[in-house]
Amino acid sequence: MWLFRRIMAEKPQLVNNSPEDTETDECMSTYTHIYSPDLLIDQVAFITGGGSGIGFRIAEVLMRHGCDTVIASRNLEKLTEAAKKLSSTTGRRCLPIAVDVRQPETISAAMDETLKTFGRVDILINNAAGNFLCPATSLSFNAFKTVMEIDTMGTFNTSKVVYDKWFKDHGGSIVNISATLGYRGQALQVHAGSAKAANDAMTRHLAVEWGPSGVRVNTVAPGPISGTEGYRRLGKTSRVCVCVCSLTVVSLCLSFSLSLLLFQVVHTPSQQVFSAASRCREPAIRPRSHMRFFSWPAVRLHTSPALYWSPTEGRGSPRPMTWNGCWVFGLQRKERINSMNRG
Repeated sequence: MWLFRRIMAEKPQLVNNSPEDTETDECMSTYTHIYSPDLLIDQVAFITGGGSGIGFRIAEVLMRHGCDTVIASRNLEKLTEAAKKLSSTTGRRCLPIAVDVRQPETISAAMDETLKTFGRVDILINNAAGNFLCPATSLSFNAFKTVMEIDTMGTFNTSKVVYDKWFKDHGGSIVNISATLGYRGQALQVHAGSAKAANDAMTRHLAVEWGPSGVRVNTVAPGPISGTEGYRRLGKTSRVCVCVCSLTVVSLCLSFSLSLLLFQVVHTPSQQVFSAASRCREPAIRPRSHMRFFSWPAVRLHTSPALYWSPTEGRGSPRPMTWNGCWVFGLQRKERINSMNRG
C-alpha cells in the first residue's frame, strides 16, 4: 500500500516530465552505466525494428556496454541514418540491413551478411511490429492478418532462421518485445493484443524446446512510452500516463551471470508496478539486496524454464537442469516452476 501511495503522489511529476515528441530518434546525451561498460564486449545483437523507438534505444544501450549490433527493418534509409548515430555515439559497429520479417528469405540473407561481417550472433531482439487504433467492427480481414504476420509470424520467422543458422550449435539469448495490451483486454487493439498474446505463448514453448541448445527465450512487455510515434498515435490525454521502459530488464534477460529471476506484478486500480529480484550464479557478484525496477504503467516480463545441459557425469548422458525455481505471478494465478533434474 505504501508503494501505491508513493507512486500516486509522484504521478503529476511523472506526467510533467514526460519527454517531448520528436520526429527522429537521437542517442542519449548522457548515460549512467548500471552494469559494467564491457558487460557485452564483442558480442553481437541482431535487432529487428532497430531503426527507431524501443529497438533504437535497446541498440544504443547494448552498444554502450560493448556490443556490436545489426539493426533490421524495411526502411534502409532510416536504418542507415540510425546506424550512423549509434556508431558515432558509442564507438561500436552497427550494421543496417533491409529486412521484411514476413519473408524468411530476407532474414536468411541478413543472417548470412551478419555472420560474414561479425562471425557470430549472441543476442536476438524481436522488436519489429505493426499497430494502429481500430475498433474490431471496422477492422478488415487483411488488416488483422497483416498485424499477425508482422508481429507473430515475424517473431517466429526471425527466431527460427537465427536458431537454424547459429543458435542451434552455439547457443544465445532471444528477447521478444511484447505489449501489455492483451493482459486485461483493451478497446481498439484486438489485432495487436492477439498478436502479442501469441508471442507470449511462443516464448514459453521455444524456451523449453531450445533450452537444451543453450538458448534462453524471454519476453519484455512495455506499456505506452511517451515521446514516441506509437504514443502519439494513441492521442495526448491525461489518462495515458508516462511509461519509462526499463531497459535494465532487457539486460537481465541477456546477462549470462544470472541464474535465477523472480518476477512479480502488483496490480492497483490505475497502474501496474513491476519489480524484479535477481540472484547471480557467482557468489562473488551476488547483489546484497534485491534490484527493483519500476515503470508506468507497466513493464512485464515472462519467462519459461529453459533447460541447461551440464557435462556428462560418468553415465554417458548429459544431465538436464533448470533454474532452482521461478515464481511467476500472473493476473489471476500464481504458478511455481519447479526445478527439473533427471536422476
